[in-house]
Amino acid sequence: MNTLQLSIYAMALGLCAFTGLLAWRASFRNRYFLVFMTLLVLMLGCDWLMHHPSTPLKNLWLVILMASALLVGPCALLLANSVGNADLHINWRRHAVLVVAAWLLLTPLATSIHFGTEFVNANAPATKAYAFFIHTGMSLTVGLFLLQTLWVLRTCYALLQRRNVQNKWLFSELDDPGLNLLRILVLAIVINAVVSIAKVLYCALLDGVYMPINIVISGIHLLMAIFLASSYISLIVGAQGKAEAIRETLFKPEAHTPTQSDTTASKKYEPSSNSNNRTTAELTEKQQALLKQIKAAMDVEHLYKMPSLSLRDLCDHLNESPHNISQVINESDLGNFYDMVNSRRVALASQLLQQHPQRTVLDIAFDCGFNSKSSFNSVFKRYTGVTPSQFRA
Repeated sequence: MNTLQLSIYAMALGLCAFTGLLAWRASFRNRYFLVFMTLLVLMLGCDWLMHHPSTPLKNLWLVILMASALLVGPCALLLANSVGNADLHINWRRHAVLVVAAWLLLTPLATSIHFGTEFVNANAPATKAYAFFIHTGMSLTVGLFLLQTLWVLRTCYALLQRRNVQNKWLFSELDDPGLNLLRILVLAIVINAVVSIAKVLYCALLDGVYMPINIVISGIHLLMAIFLASSYISLIVGAQGKAEAIRETLFKPEAHTPTQSDTTASKKYEPSSNSNNRTTAELTEKQQALLKQIKAAMDVEHLYKMPSLSLRDLCDHLNESPHNISQVINESDLGNFYDMVNSRRVALASQLLQQHPQRTVLDIAFDCGFNSKSSFNSVFKRYTGVTPSQFRA
């Protein structure tokens, strides 16, 4: 093990420990993130012990490394579910059976922990038949690990889609560090799978010749830890308010005792399958009155000019519950909260761009409720097909 590789391990371990401590001391705590970072520290530590020339029991560290890798997926699901403030149905029994089966397949490898004293002869003095038995168990474990990774990625993809829908129903801007963390987490799951398989292949194919490719593998592992840690720091430091807004708006229980109708009504936070077929005429008299208040707040009071306007802000302004407002927006011609706000912002911006050619695009963006020129450009192009500068030209 050379100095470069040792430095990579030290940086990765230090970063994981620092981020875990920061997460523990932050007000927005997430114990699943701590467990996730602990698993990364354990895997990096076992990798270091496995390759260091002075440590004994090489196969023991390999067993712990592979067993820990099988826990990363379930832990990532718990982390994604908590960060996304979702309640997705996850078949934990299936994951538990898969993990236990994979651990049992590692038994032959575990019985060889007292074999070779060096990494290059970890299975010596085992016979070729027994070594084949060990490698077969490792290969089957890798297969189960890949199957588990596919299940985890499918669930995380559903969570990403749900989070996107939630943001459109809650906020006028789609910039969401929590969603970015989920994307980084998905990337971390993929990288963890690639790195874990690469390490197993490295162990199986190494024939006594030092392979510098292991430094590349360790570097990739370090980059994964850096991206995940920085994304989480951004979430707990710069986006805590928005994360709490999502939690408060969607999941804060009502003061009264919930009834069966409340349970059914809670599903209205997200668009129903037949919402596109509903018309304003089909709304109840009370809902039509609330719809008029919403439109008055938008078109008369110009509430959409408020930067970072959220559904909670509209609820506080109208003194109505999030459920009632969300249901009316869902079942009317307003579409969703994101479209309701930004369509009006873009319409106003189009008028100002034509009527005031001497004003800068950034000034107009701020007047219409946008926080930055980049978000103004992306939203404006989404609704008109051109950028504000192209529209003015």
